[in-house]
Amino acid sequence: MGAYLISWRYRIQAVQKERFEQEYGPRGSWHKFFSRNEAYLGSDLHQQHDDAHCYLLCDRWTSKNAYEAFISMHSETYQQLSRQFEALYLSEEHLGSWQSID
Repeated sequence: MGAYLISWRYRIQAVQKERFEQEYGPRGSWHKFFSRNEAYLGSDLHQQHDDAHCYLLCDRWTSKNAYEAFISMHSETYQQLSRQFEALYLSEEHLGSWQSID
């Protein structure tokens, strides 16, 4: 079975651009948090080509079960990080969860 991907869309304020990219990027706080688990495969942050305030974030895991188990086990820290960084964006939208086809 292939990788499990969770995708999010963010709209940010221009003044938060640098900090948002730092925290949500490939070496940011979310990456450090998820990296506690070997089932985490990484995250990709993309800026929309024609809208510098819109981002797509894709988190990759080995499986849905591994992702859900990690979130369940570390839900307090997950919620704390979410609250800590919510001032960095105007909106957050869960676009969906995806399973790769082998």
